[in-house]
Amino acid sequence: MQGIDSAIHSTVHNSAIKPKDLAVLLGMSHQILINKANCQCETNKFTAHELVALQKHTGSTRIAEAMCLELGLNVVASHSGPPASLMDAMLTVVSECGEVSRALKDAMSDGKLTPREKETMQREISEAIASLVAMRFSIEEE
Repeated sequence: MQGIDSAIHSTVHNSAIKPKDLAVLLGMSHQILINKANCQCETNKFTAHELVALQKHTGSTRIAEAMCLELGLNVVASHSGPPASLMDAMLTVVSECGEVSRALKDAMSDGKLTPREKETMQREISEAIASLVAMRFSIEEE
């Protein structure tokens, strides 16, 4: 469940929407949002409906992906927006795969893999998968 908690924290704190504004959108106080996103807080947790709303408002599916990983389900990346040129799509794939490699190298530099490092690696892998899906769309448009 650590991966889900990390995904929630990341979604709240790494969104383009500031946590104070996100709290308003979710109909809760800023402090309650921060408490619910705190991985160390066992008493305040999001409801399923709040998690769906959080992901809709932020445009992030990291929480759903973390839940799928926890359940052993395949994560299918979605694609939105117009397809990029095939060359741009390929460069994005290469860049995202490089980010996966960098995350692994950084995580293993001290010989220990922390929950936060696992979360970072999972996020980078999800972004690489999404770039491959986008490349598929680009190929179809060529």
